[in-house]
Amino acid sequence: MPSPAPFRIFISYAHRDGATLALRLQHDLTAASFNVWLDTRALHAADTWTLEIEQAIDHSQVVLALLTPASYASNICRAEQLRSLRQGKCVIPILAAPGTDIPLHLEPKHYLDFTDTRSYDAAFHSLLTDIAALNGAALPPATAPRPPLMSPFRPRSRTTSTAPKPSVRSATPCSRRTAIAPSP
Repeated sequence: MPSPAPFRIFISYAHRDGATLALRLQHDLTAASFNVWLDTRALHAADTWTLEIEQAIDHSQVVLALLTPASYASNICRAEQLRSLRQGKCVIPILAAPGTDIPLHLEPKHYLDFTDTRSYDAAFHSLLTDIAALNGAALPPATAPRPPLMSPFRPRSRTTSTAPKPSVRSATPCSRRTAIAPSP
C-alpha cells in the first residue's frame, strides 16, 4: 500500500523580520518529507496579493503563522492568516520574536514559542507533533449560509408607505474551536 502524501504546509511570514526562521523551517520540514510552500519574493505596499499565494494556501493542509512585529503590522500576513482560518486550514501560530503583539484573530489560540534559538530543536519537535495531529487553530466549517443581518436598504418615498419596516436580526456569536493541545 502506498504511503499517504505528505502534508502541504504554507508558511506565512514577514520578510523583514521572519525570513531567517521561515527559511530554516522550510529546510527542516522539507527534510522531514513535508511539501512546504514559502513565498521568497518580497511584497511591497501597493503590491497585490497574488493568485499564486491564494492557491498555495487553498492547497495546504497546515499553515504556519510566524508572529513577529512586522507580520503583526503587515496587511498581507493578516490576509494570509484570515484566509487560512476561513478556508478551515489548521493554522499553527508560531511566536518568532519576543514581545510580539498577537493579531486579534489569533489572540486566544495556543502558539509555539520559537523565540529562543537555543531551544529550536525542542520547539521543532513540538511543531512536528502538532502537524501530525493537526493541532492548530481553525474556524468551524460553515454549515449553512447565514441570513443577512439587515434587510436590504429600501429608499423611502415621500408618501406614507404601508410596507413593513426592515427588521434587524441580532448577530449570533460565532463558536470557536481550538484544537490545540500542549505538546509534552
